[in-house]
Amino acid sequence: AVLQRAADEFYLRGQLDEAIAAYDKAAVAAVDSQDQDGQFLSMYRAARVVQQQDDPIAFRERLKKITVELPTHPRADDAHLVLIRELASAARQDQKFLEEYGAALAIHLTRWPEENTADQIRIWMGIWEGSRGNDENAILAYRAVDSKSEFFAEAVDGLRGIWLTRLVDAPAEIDDALAFLATANGGEWAAETATQQSIAAWSGTQLSLRFADDEVETWQPKLAVAWNNTDDARLKRRMMPTHVAALAQGGNVDEATAIVGAENDAEALLQVASQLAGLLERLSDKDKSQSTGKVLSRAIASLRKIPDASSESTLDHWEASAANASGDEAQAIAIYERLLAKTQADVGARRQLARLLTRSKDIKKMEEAIKQWRIVAGGFRKGDESWLEARYETAKLLKRLGKDEDAAKRVRLWLLTAKPKEPWKSRFEALLKP
Repeated sequence: AVLQRAADEFYLRGQLDEAIAAYDKAAVAAVDSQDQDGQFLSMYRAARVVQQQDDPIAFRERLKKITVELPTHPRADDAHLVLIRELASAARQDQKFLEEYGAALAIHLTRWPEENTADQIRIWMGIWEGSRGNDENAILAYRAVDSKSEFFAEAVDGLRGIWLTRLVDAPAEIDDALAFLATANGGEWAAETATQQSIAAWSGTQLSLRFADDEVETWQPKLAVAWNNTDDARLKRRMMPTHVAALAQGGNVDEATAIVGAENDAEALLQVASQLAGLLERLSDKDKSQSTGKVLSRAIASLRKIPDASSESTLDHWEASAANASGDEAQAIAIYERLLAKTQADVGARRQLARLLTRSKDIKKMEEAIKQWRIVAGGFRKGDESWLEARYETAKLLKRLGKDEDAAKRVRLWLLTAKPKEPWKSRFEALLKP
């Protein structure tokens, strides 16, 4: 105690080197007297003084020494948490510290898995593993966070981000993901768990829209409850694109357009429009596509009122998609033709135009579709997915125009030279049948 007080006095007088030496002596004395609290306090204060001397390497080494010599002390995990924060700061400046940072996370969870700091570390471990592409380890880290922890909502949000990318290649995991989110969402709305319930409802709805269309009806009401009850304006802004998309797909056009119409922030409207446009690409149900298209048209109209909100090309593409979904093929065709008049190399617009023209029963439009498909094919390598689509649709159009011999001749040539794999091989061969 005497050495400790002497060290404190040196520190208060600004004699930092003397203070560090005195704290070190106090720590040794505490070891001799088996006083772990005194040892921890002296070592930790010495480390903090070293930090004030702007020596981050020495500071980290002293923190590491504390956790090695006193791993069972009640505050050892707190000291190690400070070490991890310091390593994170160092890694932001120099990536050579990244591996040490990751190792420190693992050490913390091994030594102090039940301490109050563990769930914070699990969040960081999830972020760390996710950034390295280790999705499975990231999911394990996030799911290990206690559901009663203050960090649980953050864990659910982390899982949402991982699942949005992982489920593209692992769609079979959607049921497990939604089951976890349903548990996280809980039952009745409660103020004390509002954030985690909101994020769980948002996540479940977002994943359903992407990977489990038949589950949207289950999750949309949960998201509506969160939307109507949360006081977190930032979270509500994040949820808005998914909420609008779910309403649109469910046919609640008036409610969805009211939300869009009340919004005047360009970034928010862009996120809404982008999610609606992506949803349209995945939808096959005509009614769902039509209602989604109507809401997308409203979002585009709002964006066009805001100067420089987005490129005209992007808005035109979305507007054409919305018009097509809403059943206005003529408007969609006109927009794609306008886009191609500006940029002949817009393969996406040309392919969509060709698809729309292909639906027509008008001979001139079918002939124009063949022309467009020929140009589309010319923009891709022989045998590519888009090349095969273009050639296949061309042959079908020729048959519809009564040019069966010409179609058969081309199909045989394409089968011989492109050697398409399944399912394209069978599709082309079917066109050779009477």
